[in-house]
Amino acid sequence: EVGSKLGFSALQALGLDVWLIAAIYFAIGALSLLLMTQVYDLSSLSKDVEPMEKLTAAASLWSDPAIWLLAPTNLTFGFSAAYMNGYVNGNFATQELGRTSVGFLGAVTALAAALLAKAY
Repeated sequence: EVGSKLGFSALQALGLDVWLIAAIYFAIGALSLLLMTQVYDLSSLSKDVEPMEKLTAAASLWSDPAIWLLAPTNLTFGFSAAYMNGYVNGNFATQELGRTSVGFLGAVTALAAALLAKAY
């Protein structure tokens, strides 16, 4: 994630249009998808499970207090990162640092999350 955001900012700083960068990223993603189908046999080795069994298995985890204690932290980071990357970077950082810095700032957010995850 960090590399793709830094790459987007670098390509934008080189003067490429946003639609062209998006097309390049789309092509890379589509090529990756096609190549991954050749890497591993995607057929399931496990027995077929009914959707209701999956639902009840997921719901059975709700009685574990760790789920309820960890969820607020996860939700808080998700909402604050989305607010910062979507609103703050889009409205304030763009005016102060320019459009090319928005991807860089998004990469800093993802990098900080990756580095601080072990410390937490």
